Amino acid sequence: MNNDVAALDRRLNEMILAGKILEAFEQFYADDVVMQENSDPPRAGKAANREFEKQFLANVEQFHGAKLGAARSMGPVRRAGSPEAGGKFLPRGPRRRYNGRDRRGLPPLEAPMLLTVRELELREIRFDKVYPGEAVDLGGTSFRSRQDLHITGVARLLPGTEEITVRGRITCRLEGECDRCLETSPYPIDQEFELSYRPAPLGPAEGEIELTDEDTEVGFYEGEGVELLTVLREQILLWLPMHWLCCEECRGICPVCGENRNRGECHCRPVTVDDRWAALRDFRPSR
Repeated sequence: MNNDVAALDRRLNEMILAGKILEAFEQFYADDVVMQENSDPPRAGKAANREFEKQFLANVEQFHGAKLGAARSMGPVRRAGSPEAGGKFLPRGPRRRYNGRDRRGLPPLEAPMLLTVRELELREIRFDKVYPGEAVDLGGTSFRSRQDLHITGVARLLPGTEEITVRGRITCRLEGECDRCLETSPYPIDQEFELSYRPAPLGPAEGEIELTDEDTEVGFYEGEGVELLTVLREQILLWLPMHWLCCEECRGICPVCGENRNRGECHCRPVTVDDRWAALRDFRPSR
């Protein structure tokens, strides 16, 4: 791809991701990179770079399939100084599912990570995404991810509702502190999941609200949809154990010197109880 085509491709991708579909069509069919006025035979106002045009239409359809039909209905896009023929669209190519991968050697579009109701009303969204370990905040736990986290799956909209269901698989390798010896040990994850999200209620709740078992298994989202990164984080938090041990035989640390007893004996004397508190040793408060 030459520099002119690459520069135009970047501008068009920015317009597509920003939802400026009509502006992208006008820019595409008015640019000298894809239009020829003095070809032999004359092809004024007609796309000459057909492979680039196919890629452009595929990008639009991938992220804004509904808007593509509206843009096609505009008819030919006239260009200053061009004949009446104007621009012409090629037939729509095969439908592509969103996977964020490179196509035909052209720079891939950065896949949107917001699973919106608007897009899900048109089609399901399949995803295959790798996040760096530092992108997922597991604050409040002793676990950290120092390696990439891989999430794949599909998001759908429950028919007749705005409830988003997300099914998939998460593969990662976390590290957590043992609750007995405080040493870091690996905690691998390779599991399937299914989560549901409903629109958050508007305004403050009035009075008491009784939650059903189903309500406790459903998340809520605000705005247009659910961030895929939020799905990843919430599911990992659900999988984390309340009590984590490096191994079942972990002997913990010495309460006197703090030595890890898994590495050997420290020969410290057992801690004795102060005799002044001996009377409370067998104390049991009455109810």
